[in-house]
Amino acid sequence: MTSQELVAIAALGGALYLPVWRNSSLLAGARSVALDARPTAALAFHRARQPRSAHPCAAHNGGCAQLCFPAYEGGAARARCACRHGWRLAGRGACDRVHEDAFLLLARGAPPLVQALALRPRGWEAAAPATDAARPTAADADTRDHYLYYCDVHRYEIVRQRLDGSGREVFAGSDVDNCEGLAVDWMGRNLYWTDAALGTVSAARLDAPGVRRVLVRDADYLHYHPRAITLHPANGCDTYLNRVERLELRSGRRQLVTSDAVKPYGLALYEGQYSANVSLLSMQRSIYILYGPGRIV
Repeated sequence: MTSQELVAIAALGGALYLPVWRNSSLLAGARSVALDARPTAALAFHRARQPRSAHPCAAHNGGCAQLCFPAYEGGAARARCACRHGWRLAGRGACDRVHEDAFLLLARGAPPLVQALALRPRGWEAAAPATDAARPTAADADTRDHYLYYCDVHRYEIVRQRLDGSGREVFAGSDVDNCEGLAVDWMGRNLYWTDAALGTVSAARLDAPGVRRVLVRDADYLHYHPRAITLHPANGCDTYLNRVERLELRSGRRQLVTSDAVKPYGLALYEGQYSANVSLLSMQRSIYILYGPGRIV
């Protein structure tokens, strides 16, 4: 017998329960039960399958502040404590929030989440990951107020949550279409983002998301697709399709940095300006903003 779309079968009391997707039925031993929908899995539950026995985590969560798992040492079960993401063990069973001066933000599409990875020691998470996302594309952090910001292009919104994972809220849920660049102004207390579909660069107050303004809206919006953005305390740097521009935040004056980049999607500032070129599969360094023009591939 074959069963299409089979996910799980169950066995209980000497009988095998097999979902039959083809004819919307459940095969229970020698008996077939018709169903209203096409099943893919069968699970059988009985108290005999979950017998009561001694467990090291049953009393007071094994002495653990957050998570308790059984670990077997010398044939005996012992409680093993663990902490949720963004926390680490401290002492016997206690958990402390991870506070790191340097960490890397990583937005992933599959599975969709935003992670804060500590640089040293490696493997630690510097913050609780943002898991309630459909397709995060860009992220940044406000270390003063302990917030994580990210764009979700499938839900057309910008979201923020605290670094401990609490307080998730929609920061901007209107006039956000294809946000691929996000930057926190840690001194001016603003959030800047790009929108490749609307052809805009916008800003909003961190403490008042409703106070916002479109800084750049090109007349040729059909060919103007701002993507990545990075900030210097005195300057803003935006990267667009096939060119990189510098935007002075005080005056709003735009200045061309380079026009020979092919689809630059990433931008970072560190002793110069770095951009990732998705079409040429290369990374370029432009010593422009701080030291004058020049480019190294």
